[in-house]
Amino acid sequence: MPSNRLTLIKNMKLLIPVFIAVILMVLTMYSTGIFRATFALPLLLFFPGYTLILLFFPKPSTLHWFERIVLAIGASIALATLIGLLLNYSPWGIDIQSLMISLLGAVLLFSLATLYRSAKSLVKVVDDPVEELPLPAFHVTNFVAPRWKMGLAFVLILLNVGVVST
Repeated sequence: MPSNRLTLIKNMKLLIPVFIAVILMVLTMYSTGIFRATFALPLLLFFPGYTLILLFFPKPSTLHWFERIVLAIGASIALATLIGLLLNYSPWGIDIQSLMISLLGAVLLFSLATLYRSAKSLVKVVDDPVEELPLPAFHVTNFVAPRWKMGLAFVLILLNVGVVST
């Protein structure tokens, strides 16, 4: 029983963004003007990339939170571009409904793949030779990114927002 609770808590970092993405999609469909842009931007610029980054880097220790956010924004922009290109050549065309449904589909697809991967990783292999290897001597456990990297990442976020808003 405790393992089920632990698994649920572990997957909350994935279930909460999916729930928020569904709510944002519904609010985007039934709003107009500035409210539509306000609700659509997180779904367009964050959630698809965030679920994709969770699929590629499931452990919180692999990426710093700031790097995770920057990668999520960059991946979301790339995914939105690819989805827009695919919608352009599809019979549905590019409009707000088809774009939001496609982005939500990408979020759900990446979320299901992440859930499948995390369930698959719960199976423990007995006598795994990789676990017996010692850590390398240069392994740093508490790595803190230098200030210039954090500043560069912040500038990249501002540039991404500027490019998208023009």
